[in-house]
Amino acid sequence: MQLRKACNHPYVFRPPLPAGQSYPLDEDLVTSAGKLLLMDRLVPKLIEGGHKFLVFSQFTTMLDILEDYFALRNLT
Repeated sequence: MQLRKACNHPYVFRPPLPAGQSYPLDEDLVTSAGKLLLMDRLVPKLIEGGHKFLVFSQFTTMLDILEDYFALRNLT
């Protein structure tokens, strides 16, 4: 299970923060995982072309990271 998490993003292993606090949103979020680097190249082109896309993950923590990514890129 740990290897499956490691394949998604290294931030999946971060310990949870106390309520009301969050991790800083910076470029390290994107550059630390190949999946997000690929997504960073594909998503703007898809949006520019007027396409819709669906992102699926079996891990809720990865969905939280994707939420942070979209907030970082102002795509929400």
